[in-house]
Amino acid sequence: MLASVVYASYNMVTGVSVLASGSRIAKSRRDCMLGGLLGGIALTLLGICMALPLYLYFADIIAVEIPFLVIVVAYGSVFTSIYFILMICAIITTAIINAFALSEWLGGKYRLHCFLIIACAIPAAYVGFSNIVSFVYPLFGLFGVFQIVVILLNWVKMRFLSG
Repeated sequence: MLASVVYASYNMVTGVSVLASGSRIAKSRRDCMLGGLLGGIALTLLGICMALPLYLYFADIIAVEIPFLVIVVAYGSVFTSIYFILMICAIITTAIINAFALSEWLGGKYRLHCFLIIACAIPAAYVGFSNIVSFVYPLFGLFGVFQIVVILLNWVKMRFLSG
């Protein structure tokens, strides 16, 4: 149970930082609401599209690290290539938006911050993905739990304790 909470909160860490950065450049409350609604609908549809193949191929993928790769390989090289391109795009866009959010949080000196992020990422690449995952995911997950608690406490304070 704890692992599922840590995993879910890990995924919240970057989302909250991106939303906080984006809130400064949003034009209006209406735009924020519309973006949240459309984004929520899109993520729900994507979640359903991801859950169905996982459910259908559960027996084949239960013990593999990248289940979707196993599924698309079964459909041939065209699907494997499309999956590879989509994964690269997802990695790059995630890196860009998280670098932007971090740079915004640090004061907006984008070129300097991008240089520092890349300088830190190069040595980290040699640590190994499984080592990073086994250390960073739980660490960020615990930070995410803290972040969720702070957000909830702030919401309670604004909602019920403000006059």
